[in-house]
Amino acid sequence: IFDWVLLYIKEGAARITIEEESFDAGAGSIFLFKPGKRHSISLLGCSKLHQPHIHFDLIAQEDSEQVKVNFQPKEALSEQEIAMIRDDITAPGRELEMPDRLTVSNLLEFERLLFDVINTYTDRDPFYQIETKSKFLSLWAYLMREERIVQHAGLTVVAREYQEVKRYLDENYCHAVTLEEL
Repeated sequence: IFDWVLLYIKEGAARITIEEESFDAGAGSIFLFKPGKRHSISLLGCSKLHQPHIHFDLIAQEDSEQVKVNFQPKEALSEQEIAMIRDDITAPGRELEMPDRLTVSNLLEFERLLFDVINTYTDRDPFYQIETKSKFLSLWAYLMREERIVQHAGLTVVAREYQEVKRYLDENYCHAVTLEEL
């Protein structure tokens, strides 16, 4: 693909292959297909597969509107098409690093955010482009926070304790709070 696809398996089961790695995925699975990476989706079993997804260019560029979905292998692309493959700023070691398979702690919140993006784009009310981008950024921020929690599980406990201390200080600002109280 030229840019990114966020795929959510809402119903059914599929084998998702990204480059050389395969995942057997069921309802609740989330995948990020990245620029220039070959991927495929194969139905597992006879069940219906409901896979809402969004195709996006993470960083808007002059030719973003011209970048379309691509089903050809890299070897079959023209030089012009190869030039459309985005720099993967979500690759390991990069600032916005994200894995190919994502996990979230609150699937209902993820669904709400994803379907907000899809429905806003589909409804096409006035200024839908701006609203869709705004909702996408909320979804992306949510996914990045969730990924950081997975990467730094120990920090979650510290962050929660910090929030408790802050809440206590906010509620007890009228008197001098001692260290023992905290």
